[in-house]
Amino acid sequence: MGPNLLSDGIAFLVLLTYAFMPYLTPKTLAFGVRIPEERQPDPFLQQVRRDYFIGLFVVLLMTIGINHYTHSLTENFRFLITLGVLFVLLMGNYEIAHTRVETRKQHEQWYQGYPEAMMAIIEPEDVKTLRKPFTLWLIVNAFFVFLLAVITIGVYSHLPKTLPIHWSSQGFVENRVSKTWWTVSQPLLALVVVMVGISLFEIYLLTHLRPDIDPHNPQASRMQYFLFVRRMLHALGIVQFGIVLSFGLTDFSMWGWIKHPSSIILTGPALLAVLAVMAITFVTGQEGSRLAVTPQDITPYHHRNDDAQWKAGLWYYNPSDPKWLVTKRFGVGWTLNFAHPISWLMIGVILALVIVSIAFHH
Repeated sequence: MGPNLLSDGIAFLVLLTYAFMPYLTPKTLAFGVRIPEERQPDPFLQQVRRDYFIGLFVVLLMTIGINHYTHSLTENFRFLITLGVLFVLLMGNYEIAHTRVETRKQHEQWYQGYPEAMMAIIEPEDVKTLRKPFTLWLIVNAFFVFLLAVITIGVYSHLPKTLPIHWSSQGFVENRVSKTWWTVSQPLLALVVVMVGISLFEIYLLTHLRPDIDPHNPQASRMQYFLFVRRMLHALGIVQFGIVLSFGLTDFSMWGWIKHPSSIILTGPALLAVLAVMAITFVTGQEGSRLAVTPQDITPYHHRNDDAQWKAGLWYYNPSDPKWLVTKRFGVGWTLNFAHPISWLMIGVILALVIVSIAFHH
């Protein structure tokens, strides 16, 4: 029941996240299509949103059906099939809404008569202030990683000759390995790689900060983006802390300190961290779009109609943009510029790590 409950919970969280997406994006976007903010109350857009939610309900029913007819498969295979099909259905539902809005916008020429502009405002004081949450979480998480390393070194000589590395859904040992410094320190090394990767991502955000400013209300937009990045740095710090705790529980299970560990126990801290991040995200919105700020210095300009750089409203492809990391069009956070070589290098590194991990465990 443990793994099934875990996989069903993850699928539900994914579905819930997509249900909130239309309310988290800036008012100048509708399902990945750039629109004048005045278009938000348009009855057509309201109808598209209703149809989108109906589509999500259909996706939910189909996911329940898939769960029912795949119960005889192995836990891991069933989990992969459920999530894979779920993402395909969610993408299909989104693309239907995106295509409808894009077609109507082009047909009615929503941007005709609107002066367009691009704007960037970067205050040095903003960057200095954003370093504080990054530094705080870096110190906290580094301390616990160091503490786990010290404990690992201290208990090594007291560990049995073989160590469990895989458990059944009931928490019984299914696979063991011989005790060596490599097998004992492997979770710790993997943890360090993950932590360094997230920290490098945060450093890139701080050193290459480029707010996506709304030229119609630039100062308020700048403040929203600043608060958004600050909260995302806290969110990433919370995720790192949850990962540290989950890896720590994995180590304790290998050492025999936790009897009959389940998937929920081992991943519980990381999942709780994800829930905390979701709460922060729902309150903040993409680029701080849900944060109330006082409009000031209103201009006649509107955000540049940049739909051409976003393929299907999801994939950013702009060879003239030197940035390889940009804010998402639909969702919260950042995505890749697929016209930039570094983006493909990152994808290659991630795939290589996944392949190496799978090969090692087999």
